[in-house]
Amino acid sequence: MVNKLCGMNIGELIENFEGKNKKKAHEEVEYHYEIQPELQETSSSSSRGKSSKGKEKVIYGTVQTFPTKKPTKGPREGYISSGAKMALLLEEELKRNQSDSDYYLNGLIVNEYYIIEEIIQYRNHVISTLEQIVKQWIENVKANKGIFNDNSEEEEFQLLEGGSEILGTKAYWSDLDILCILPKYINIYDFIAENVFGLYGTLMTVEDLDSINTVKTSRILMLEFKMYGIDVDLIYAQIPFEKIETDFDIMDNEIIQWNKDKRSILALAGVRCLKNIINISPNQGLLVMLMRYVKLWAKSRLIYSNKAGYLSGHSLAIMSAKICIENPEATSISFIIKQFFNVYKAWKWEAYPLMLVELVDANEGFQNALEIVEPWSGTGSSQQRGTNEGNDGTQMSIITPGFPEQNTTFNVNEFTLKRIVIELKRGSTLIERYSHQEATKIWDVLIKELDWKTHYNYFILILCRAGEFETGYCNRQRVLIRTYLYNWEKENEQYNLIRASHLIPNYEGNVTCLNSTKFDGLISCKMWIVGVNLTSENFQILMIDEIFKTSSTKPNSLYSLYATKSNLEATIATFGNDD
Repeated sequence: MVNKLCGMNIGELIENFEGKNKKKAHEEVEYHYEIQPELQETSSSSSRGKSSKGKEKVIYGTVQTFPTKKPTKGPREGYISSGAKMALLLEEELKRNQSDSDYYLNGLIVNEYYIIEEIIQYRNHVISTLEQIVKQWIENVKANKGIFNDNSEEEEFQLLEGGSEILGTKAYWSDLDILCILPKYINIYDFIAENVFGLYGTLMTVEDLDSINTVKTSRILMLEFKMYGIDVDLIYAQIPFEKIETDFDIMDNEIIQWNKDKRSILALAGVRCLKNIINISPNQGLLVMLMRYVKLWAKSRLIYSNKAGYLSGHSLAIMSAKICIENPEATSISFIIKQFFNVYKAWKWEAYPLMLVELVDANEGFQNALEIVEPWSGTGSSQQRGTNEGNDGTQMSIITPGFPEQNTTFNVNEFTLKRIVIELKRGSTLIERYSHQEATKIWDVLIKELDWKTHYNYFILILCRAGEFETGYCNRQRVLIRTYLYNWEKENEQYNLIRASHLIPNYEGNVTCLNSTKFDGLISCKMWIVGVNLTSENFQILMIDEIFKTSSTKPNSLYSLYATKSNLEATIATFGNDD
């Protein structure tokens, strides 16, 4: 059982680590084991100026790397090489997990999260390019505001890669979530201005950047775009200091306590909560493996999208950590996956919020921030978001650890929750079916991709058409599709005609639209698809244009067609070319 992993035996692994193929061997295993030694180091400092000991990627004008340490004067007595250490870790892990299921799962997860060197280089190139762009932009802002700083040791900004990088769940298909940490003299308007003094305007001139869009809500401000084919979310985060220390620690409570910008507090808290999730887990290596597997499951089953009202990386991380905390002695990945589905298939989401720790007493260190941001308190806020959105934060509550606590599943409504629960029950049923035998194939079946083109009998195709100077309009509408669909289902709920509906989160078609007299100069069209199963063949219910007319959309900018399973491809091919 121990002789092979990812096609390499233990002897070859050691040889490759110490020989010329060391990089290749490292790539084979780094996403399985490298997270564990790094995660053992935690940051408990709350005072300003002390550095975080975690090894997340932080860029201070260059991309930092962490080379493997080597003895400089030959191996000391008792020295174990890095390759041998890695091999011992592998062997120890496999000894702990003797079942075929655990052995198979380890290999499956490692292979799914393998990243080739070319993709790593592309991601690093995106970060280094952004660093240069942000650096020049800040110089322009300072010149425009008459700010002069002669202290070369002061840092103007930090780019902190968060999300999957912190959680250890980065894969070849992962987006780049980058927190852009800025001093107090850089404000929101500097970030989104469309001229040379705005980061948005600066990025608009970059040749290798596509589809830039400003996402501005009451909770977040970010620029989303593609660079070198990689999706990037660049998130605004201002700190309440004039400069950023070289040993800046994101876990320093002062950056929350004295911050006057709500969006920045929430952005910083988002990264802080991920570090908290990792640190409070009793078995961090097992947690990472569980998070990786359930992320594969959620993406494959098309319920991984916060914008669409499904699960997110944050919510899956909290769900995974809860299972590990409740099973502190567990070492088996197959056991912990079974627990995940068995627990959450029966969870009463509307009655019981999912929390890892008790709520923080804001009066102990966060009194000032409490005036700016409201932590989760167990009550909905539909008055603030609008009752027609279908979610008030109570349908499903998965709460972040650390102030200010937030509900990571706020966007879930009663219909998207139904879809999530169906998939949780499916997972539990599959596991139960194979519970009396050592069947490794169950782990592939559980994360088998949902073939939505055959799973649903009917489809609603939604097209967004924008004018020449409204390239961000359709991106903004994409966020609202969840709301339109909720209103459509709610209006028809009394007729009991809709058995299931499913906004396909990983489908966004770029359609070539013909110009028309109503839309002179059209340059961009986007299409989204909703899978639907009906209780009867009442096609009239699939016509949802009236929902668009009663919304705040531009007239005739959104319209829809319905298709059946048999004519879906033909409808997609012609949709948008008929005026």
